[in-house]
Amino acid sequence: MKKILFALSIFMFISKFAFSQEYKNLKVCSEAGFIPFEMRTATGKWDGYDIALAKIFAKKTGRKIFFVDMKFDGLIPALITNRGCDMIASAVGINKEREKVVLFSQPTYQSAYAGVIRTKDLDTYKTFESMNKSAVRIAVQSGTEASQYVKKNFTRATILTYDDNAIPINAVFTKKADIYIDDSVYSMIAVNRKIGHLALIKPEVFPKNDYGGMAFVFRKTDQHFCDEFNLFFSRIKENGELKKLQTYYFEKMGWMKDM
Repeated sequence: MKKILFALSIFMFISKFAFSQEYKNLKVCSEAGFIPFEMRTATGKWDGYDIALAKIFAKKTGRKIFFVDMKFDGLIPALITNRGCDMIASAVGINKEREKVVLFSQPTYQSAYAGVIRTKDLDTYKTFESMNKSAVRIAVQSGTEASQYVKKNFTRATILTYDDNAIPINAVFTKKADIYIDDSVYSMIAVNRKIGHLALIKPEVFPKNDYGGMAFVFRKTDQHFCDEFNLFFSRIKENGELKKLQTYYFEKMGWMKDM
């Protein structure tokens, strides 16, 4: 019975892709620089886990794909108002507030929060209590799920908000901030790129959160389009393609040679 149902799902998967006429020229909005989810190589080429997912989806569904680079906090407004954006692929965190205005795909990646500090401060920030003080400056990127998490939990700390995803880390590096909090994968890579200067505060130090994971984002009126992506995602999860993709971007990190 399970084999029959699986075969039927594959048939539906192929049929939908063969006859779908939605967004044949697919405009995908993203903010480059959130490594390794979305980024530009040294030659300007788009790359990253989300970018690769979007490219595979477009290829398997017979679409041409175009990427549009914009600030993170402008992504959802651009999608909702149909300003050059058909889908968002930018490590967007699922939350209830966003679900009121957009559709989320099934989670494409589940991560946690970590902190980036200067190496010399490793002994200073060992506990949540040591970070949640008015004298401690915590940097976040505006509009992100991480920024909401920090504002909710670090009620005593001084929170510094930046528009660009590269600026908070530089703020820590240049002593304009003490801690940067964001996705653990992004934070780990940032530390590795400035090894000896920056250090990682691991996720287990932070308060528990109800983070629902990252997902692709669609307009409320595009339920069929969202369902099509979900079917695609389920299929590559089942056949092993997704695991290979995640291994490449999060474990082997083969993309680093092009940065």
